[in-house]
Amino acid sequence: GEFMAGLTSERELDAVLGSRLGMSLESGLPLPRGALGEAAPAPPALTLAVPALHAVGGTLRPGDRVTVLATFGSGTGQAEARAIARGLEVLTVGRTPESVDPNSATIPVTVAVRQSSLASALALANAEGKIDLLREGSERNTDPMPPARAEGIPGGS
Repeated sequence: GEFMAGLTSERELDAVLGSRLGMSLESGLPLPRGALGEAAPAPPALTLAVPALHAVGGTLRPGDRVTVLATFGSGTGQAEARAIARGLEVLTVGRTPESVDPNSATIPVTVAVRQSSLASALALANAEGKIDLLREGSERNTDPMPPARAEGIPGGS
């Protein structure tokens, strides 16, 4: 936002943000107004309620790619953690309210979801489980992530 504000006036900013490049540009060159094409369509998205410290320790940023892990039954003594989705792009990250203890705060995290079946799995996990986000590195790991179970542990996992 700050970079774009330096290229265009504040009243024109809404017309520029979200636009795609309409031509190739060399790295490091200024962005000429004529290089902008139409605004990019917003991807399908879902907002998850995530404990602030489970959103990569509070360091999660838009543009990060994450794996969504969900733990179910953690209050019963028999917990199960499953990977729900991998490689989701983070679109927005809410802030922890200043008046709330960050150890107990929940923040909204919006992720791009391109498959409706994945959206329903994420919605169920968000409603019935505890969500953890794992930031993915530059090399995506596609190895299967088996479910983990903890039985007989007071408080679950």
